[in-house]
Amino acid sequence: FFSKIGKGPFLGAFATSFFFLTFSIARMTLASATDRLGFARAVRMGTGLGALALGLTFFPALALIGFGLAGIAFSIVFPTMLAWAARRHPGLRAQMASVSIAAAGLGGVILPYLIGQGVETFGAPSLTPMLIAPALAVFALTFLEHENSSRP
Repeated sequence: FFSKIGKGPFLGAFATSFFFLTFSIARMTLASATDRLGFARAVRMGTGLGALALGLTFFPALALIGFGLAGIAFSIVFPTMLAWAARRHPGLRAQMASVSIAAAGLGGVILPYLIGQGVETFGAPSLTPMLIAPALAVFALTFLEHENSSRP
């Protein structure tokens, strides 16, 4: 992304490291937030705030901040959804965890390739909408879930 907008690969590597730094720190410090918020609200906040943070990447001067804030926001999503799925389907708890982790791994292989192809085809500005769209889709899908299954 940063190479394509003329900022060079160093800033791109730094932004990636910064995202994962903020992501890791937030995972360690916000772990108990789901207890206070509930599953649905935690996922909504993570995906909604993450989408807003990614919106900053539309502006090259704010892109680094956007990626860092996105790391914080998205840190809570996967572990919350993992616990939520197990709570929602207690008879399939082990299978839900296995399928979720396998899907995350597969997504971690396929999605970067697809996003790279999208950026190559449509240009660097297409990255932001490609990242925001799935975040907003997950945000919207949480409203289909019953609130009574969203408390830890």
